[in-house]
Amino acid sequence: MNINKNTDFRRGCILALDNAKKHLAAANAIKSISFGMANSHLILAGEEAIKADLLDRTAVNPQWLDEGIDEFFRNHIHKHKESLKTQFMGLFIEEVFERIISTSEILNRSKLTKEKKARLVDKWTNKTSKYLSEIESSVDKKLEPNKTWWNNANNSKNLGFYVGIVKDKGNWIGPFDITQEQFEKSLQVVSHFINDIEFLIETDN
Repeated sequence: MNINKNTDFRRGCILALDNAKKHLAAANAIKSISFGMANSHLILAGEEAIKADLLDRTAVNPQWLDEGIDEFFRNHIHKHKESLKTQFMGLFIEEVFERIISTSEILNRSKLTKEKKARLVDKWTNKTSKYLSEIESSVDKKLEPNKTWWNNANNSKNLGFYVGIVKDKGNWIGPFDITQEQFEKSLQVVSHFINDIEFLIETDN
């Protein structure tokens, strides 16, 4: 069934983002009990943050409804793939702003005349495509470790919640297999991701 076009997507966005933060809080609250279960809550936090971003985009541009947004509510793999696009955009914007601020500070501290400053700005502006390409490459490198994390997220989430068996080996697997190091990596990825989502949502409002 398709989603009703009169749905209040902005409210859905706010609710999903709030739920993401609650999963994050739950993860920190239970990490002393089980890193596995806590890790799974972090993954759920990431998934809810993706949902918040998609609902925000739909609120801004209802055309998203025609692109099968309801599939993201049913299929976690879709969400995990979308997360990398969203995180790329968040990091890309952050780095652009950092470079703009850095350039502005250099100009403000320099003793150049207004005319020379204007010529420098023109020179940098003419090389915009080169700088954007450099930023894109930089963000890709930063995201490389996260790609593996998101690709394994669904399996890690299930591992953190349930005890299972590797049939051909007769080995038991479950939350006890998730280490503190894995939890801390998830915490880093998801916390940053939620911050990126909040930033992108704020720019739309």
